Amino acid sequence: MNAATPAAVSSTSPGRHLLSVIVDALQLPAPARTPGDEAAYLELVSRRSLLVPHACRQALASPDGDGVPDAARVLSGAVPGLLTATYQRGPAGQAMSA
Repeated sequence: MNAATPAAVSSTSPGRHLLSVIVDALQLPAPARTPGDEAAYLELVSRRSLLVPHACRQALASPDGDGVPDAARVLSGAVPGLLTATYQRGPAGQAMSA
C-alpha cells in the first residue's frame, strides 16, 4: 500500500469532500422501532445508497480528477430530493449507516 501524500489527507481536497458527502448521504438517524418507521427508513437508505455508486463512477470517469467536485455536488444536491420517505426517529444519539 502506498503512503498517503499530504494532498490526499488535506481536509479541503476534493476527494475528502466527496467522501464526506457519501458519509452524510448514508448516515441517517435510527428509526423508531415501529414496522412503518423501519420500512420508511430502509426505503430512504436504499434510495440514497443507489446514488453513491453513480457518484463514484462519475468521479472515476475523469482521468485528471476534475470529476470529483462535480460528483460531490451532484450527490449532495440529489440527496435532499429523496425525502419522500419520512419516518419517526428513534432515541436521540442513535445513528445507523447503510
